[in-house]
Amino acid sequence: MNNPDKAKHIFRDKAQTPQCAQMIAEWCETNGAKKEAIEFLVLSGKREEAFIIAQSHQEMDEYAKVILKIDDKNTEEHLKIAQYFEGKSQWGNAAKHYEKSEQYQKALKLFIHEGESKIPDMIEMVSKIKIDALTHELVDYLMGETDNIPKEP
Repeated sequence: MNNPDKAKHIFRDKAQTPQCAQMIAEWCETNGAKKEAIEFLVLSGKREEAFIIAQSHQEMDEYAKVILKIDDKNTEEHLKIAQYFEGKSQWGNAAKHYEKSEQYQKALKLFIHEGESKIPDMIEMVSKIKIDALTHELVDYLMGETDNIPKEP
């Protein structure tokens, strides 16, 4: 690995093997490139290691980005990510991943907690999943029945 950029290029274009990804991940981690280490650990199948690095180096956004790109439907991964973000009081990020983990009630509550900036996300989620109870909860929020503050139409 005298030329890590070349190795990454070869991996991405030609030799996407777990062993190659593992070698690149180890080099990246040793040399302080945590974001790339996370990506290549996930690609090598070492998700738990990648999650631990993301957690300990405040790089969960990177881990989430990689998971969204390669395994968008993995509800267990999204649940772990959501719980991490919730623990850090990052309500919007947590809500997005609770939605991906199909915990829509929790997602809506956290979107609401994040505030009016997440109204488009709330509307998109509720219109997509079509659960009456969530639709009513969203309408109540928009009308101001939950916080006595009607939202701008």
